[in-house]
Amino acid sequence: MTAQPVSAAAFNGVSELYCANAATGAAATMKAFAMGIPFLPAIVTDALVMVSLVLFGFTTILGWDYYSERCLEYLTGGRMGPVIVYRWLYIAAVFIGPYMTISAVWGIADVVNGLMAVPNMIALIALSGVVAYETKDYFKRLKAGQVED
Repeated sequence: MTAQPVSAAAFNGVSELYCANAATGAAATMKAFAMGIPFLPAIVTDALVMVSLVLFGFTTILGWDYYSERCLEYLTGGRMGPVIVYRWLYIAAVFIGPYMTISAVWGIADVVNGLMAVPNMIALIALSGVVAYETKDYFKRLKAGQVED
């Protein structure tokens, strides 16, 4: 949603978005919208960015919670006890988050997203033998003409 106004602002030769004292985050997006869509009053573009941020944040919170609850439910064999504990911890984090600095929130988000690589790496290592076997078998059958390209 921000690409068009930012591109339009940059294309029009507006370089103040990129100077040393420029706004960052939502303020930069609001400024880019105001510059990229000059026929709308700034209050309209600011409101558009604000509503977009609220909806994006809300749906992200709901989506991550739903996905993580389903994963935890699967990993615990359908037991709801750990899911309920997780749900309360998640709700607490949602209420604590706004009182943290933005750098702390981004730092925690980066660490948690990075930790998602751990189960993927375990699965890659566990399945590497299967993948190697299936790949060799596929190329052997392809060479023998049993499989079409």
